[in-house]
Amino acid sequence: MWVSRRSKRLRQSRARNSFNLSSIFLSSHIFLLRFWALAFSAVGLLAVFLDGCAAKKEAPFTDNELVQQFLTQGFDAREIDRGVVVNLPATVLFAYDSADLSPESRQKVDILAKILNHPRASLRHLSVEGHADAIGSEDYNLKLSQRRAETVSQELIADQVHGERLQSRGFGKLRPVEPNTNPDGSDNPEGRAKNRRVELIIEKQ
Repeated sequence: MWVSRRSKRLRQSRARNSFNLSSIFLSSHIFLLRFWALAFSAVGLLAVFLDGCAAKKEAPFTDNELVQQFLTQGFDAREIDRGVVVNLPATVLFAYDSADLSPESRQKVDILAKILNHPRASLRHLSVEGHADAIGSEDYNLKLSQRRAETVSQELIADQVHGERLQSRGFGKLRPVEPNTNPDGSDNPEGRAKNRRVELIIEKQ
């Protein structure tokens, strides 16, 4: 009888031990499954983070690429020693003898701002330079060209272009791109029209 009870207790003890070992094994298995699930999830998040970092570090536009951005939107743009220049005819932006932008002109400046605010262009400094023809006094043309340059700068700032990137200056009639008069001394309206302009220069980094 005593031996039988002892054998029974041994069997019960072994069964409990076996159950405990099974429970420990199952718990360890579940723990490992959760661990690897978290590990794979962390790897996925890391990959997304690294992809985001790579996108943030995408190289800035080259001057040629920037020119193409402006040309695609219908602007007159080209590379120069200083970087890229976008020519904005005053006849398109302003009414005669005015420094106020028309609604259509504001839309053009809005498009400029979107390109300038692109992550691949947003670190470059900008110069807004006003120019005039030779009609009128030098002082008057200088002031008018300055006001026009400042008007374009303020519109760019209103379109979220950071003000610290911008500088504006008027040159009056000092930098013509075409003759204001013909070789015989007569008026050259086409040349004067090209001289009345605002130039946006995206400076080299």
